[in-house]
Amino acid sequence: MARRILVIEDNEDIALVVKTTLMLRQYEVLTASDGVKGIELARSQQPLDLIILDVLLPELDGYQVLRRLKSDPATAATPVALFSAHMSDAERREAINLGAVAVLVKPFEPRQLNRDVGALLENPR
Repeated sequence: MARRILVIEDNEDIALVVKTTLMLRQYEVLTASDGVKGIELARSQQPLDLIILDVLLPELDGYQVLRRLKSDPATAATPVALFSAHMSDAERREAINLGAVAVLVKPFEPRQLNRDVGALLENPR
């Protein structure tokens, strides 16, 4: 059975590239363009193996989404990797303290994204 990944990213072009990149590895990839939709998908779908969550989103930012996902028993165990182009050391620490398993950097190289996601799926921490 294919691993299921939810990508929460408001930039359609980035979401499409991430989805296409991951689908080449035979992952099942769902996408949401904002945090509210992402939370709904995370709660309503079959269990997810990983959520890739952009930090800068409309309505709810990535930190707010992460807090909600980690406080909900239905989604608390799902590994979440934050996805950001700019993140200070303090913001990284905050992300990890809130329950993120990793921070993925944009822009990304597709091979590196696949390696990072593969490693997270094998060892979600």
